[in-house]
Amino acid sequence: MSYTTSPSNYNEIAGYIYEYSEESLRNILVAKRCYIIDTCSIEFYKKENRINAFVELIKNTTGSLIVFRTILMEMCGDRGLFDELQIEFFKRLSDANIKVYILYEEDVYRILAAYTNKQQIGGFFKNAIKCVKGPAGLLNNFLTENAQLLRPIVSSSATIDEAFIVNFWSELRQYKQHKDNLGEVACAICIHMLANMDDINKYKYIFTTEDRPAISILARVIKNQRDKGTSSNKELIGVATSPKLVEEMYKQKILTSKEDIETFYMPLGEAARIKAFVMDKFDVAPRERNFTVSEFAEFVVRDEGVVAC
Repeated sequence: MSYTTSPSNYNEIAGYIYEYSEESLRNILVAKRCYIIDTCSIEFYKKENRINAFVELIKNTTGSLIVFRTILMEMCGDRGLFDELQIEFFKRLSDANIKVYILYEEDVYRILAAYTNKQQIGGFFKNAIKCVKGPAGLLNNFLTENAQLLRPIVSSSATIDEAFIVNFWSELRQYKQHKDNLGEVACAICIHMLANMDDINKYKYIFTTEDRPAISILARVIKNQRDKGTSSNKELIGVATSPKLVEEMYKQKILTSKEDIETFYMPLGEAARIKAFVMDKFDVAPRERNFTVSEFAEFVVRDEGVVAC
């Protein structure tokens, strides 16, 4: 199965998005919130019964959207092109004056270069890779098979420069396989690196996903950033699945009733289950609950607790 970072009908979204530029760099640095979205979330929110509420939420929170090239690869699959709803997704965001940035993962190096020196960026990269890699999984397998990339990353003395990072991402994108989690891995690495920049905004980088396993990767990233990150703001990163965003939509009166929430989740139907980490009013820690659509709508409307993610 072949993948491409530039879909054949990329021109159909060109008027709705921004690529890396000096202006984009400045806008990202000063943005109040950047939603870094994965493939399954785009597929979820592009549906007609969800897109308006999603756009309104981002607009209300003065947010921008970042889509990395690995996510485009996953979106288009072996078709190599966007479908109509994906194009409409980008158009709706643009029509609402929401900036959408399509970035190569290596563009993060250039964003950080406006903030700090190259040697420190190399250190950020090493830390991010070590955190996300884990003892098993896609990134661990990739680096095991590419010792020439692994050696400088684990070496305490080796210097990681821009050329190395560009080559790393080029090789990793070629490693893409059907139904793997490369997109989530790439987002996690990039978020880890970006969160080294000082910023006053709480939860500036929100990873938006419907993939439950991806949350465990981001949990490592968040813990590492809080324990070892260079930013004085230890709450730069957040994770939001649809239950969390739906709770926010209800608080902001974008969805105003139990029926609105049920319609948002159509056509999942009453047999579908919504998994969410929630805290009931007297809980001391989040726990995973398995709701029907109706039960979850009731939980939100009756303010029975809060959704953690």
